[in-house]
Amino acid sequence: MNHVLIIDDDESVRDALKDFLEEKDFKVTTAANGPLGLELLREDGFDILLVDLMMPGMGGLDVIKETSALQITTPVIMVTAYASVQTAVDAMKLGAFDYVTKPFIPDELLIVINRAMELSKMRRENVLLKKQLKRKYDFEGLIGDSAQMQKVYEII
Repeated sequence: MNHVLIIDDDESVRDALKDFLEEKDFKVTTAANGPLGLELLREDGFDILLVDLMMPGMGGLDVIKETSALQITTPVIMVTAYASVQTAVDAMKLGAFDYVTKPFIPDELLIVINRAMELSKMRRENVLLKKQLKRKYDFEGLIGDSAQMQKVYEII
């Protein structure tokens, strides 16, 4: 099941998004602020983050910066009532997947979420495939320090 984390200081927005996404068969977790959202993000794996831009203390841009610093690659969708071209550009430069303005049209939001889910799925598959390749073609089983073995290592 696709797992979404909603970080928004507005309880009515959190609840409305949660209800909408749960109707669409998403597993949803909510956080009332940035620090709590980041704590949840460290503890559990999420497929998507929906983050409000303007929150007291730690805003959405700060959350994106922190996820980047923690090397968390979960796609982030910014949700805000304060739409401007500059904030959209700033969010995208920091790594946001997309930017949605409030009030949003639920079906349009769902399209953005589904696109982000595809990205999240591809990233997980990429990591899994890299691990499988590393295991299959790892040098751990090879033994030898001779010149001939060194040439084999170079060829490999």
